[in-house]
Formats: sequence, C-alpha cells, structure tokens
Amino acid sequence: MNTSTSKTNFRELNDEKVQELATPTPNKRKRHEATFKAKVALAALRSEKSLPELSAIFNVHPSQISEWKRQLVSRAELVFYKKNLRL
Repeated sequence: MNTSTSKTNFRELNDEKVQELATPTPNKRKRHEATFKAKVALAALRSEKSLPELSAIFNVHPSQISEWKRQLVSRAELVFYKKNLRL
C-alpha cells in the first residue's frame, strides 16, 4: 500500500535509480569578494607562510591563491595610474 508518491520505495529500486540517488550533486562555485582576494593575495605576496598553510587558513585551493597573487602583481601599477593623471 503506497500512501505517498514522494517517498522512495527501496524495494522497487533498480541499479540505475540507486546510482542516481548515490551520485552527489555538484557544489556551487564559491564567489569571493575582491577584498578577500586582495587579503589572500597580499598574504601570499608577503611569503611569511607557505601556500599550503595559506590554503588551510583561508580555505582556498593553493592554485587559486597563486592565481590571485599573479593578478595582484600584474595589475599593481593600476593603483598609481589615476594619481599620475591628476598631475
């Protein structure tokens, strides 16, 4: 006697349905604020801690930290760009 259609009857599951239920759904990508990225990149630039240590502290993959550090270094001149236009 099936009183609810939303519940799964485990006796009727076939291998395909079991595999579908067991497959985890992909996680959404984390979106980090620019201030957080800058904080992490500056910490990496200081080189006081290794990438694995920073990764554990900020809960970000080491390759992502390296990428943010690279972006910070490559765009550092933009910080002073507007100042030079006012002169």
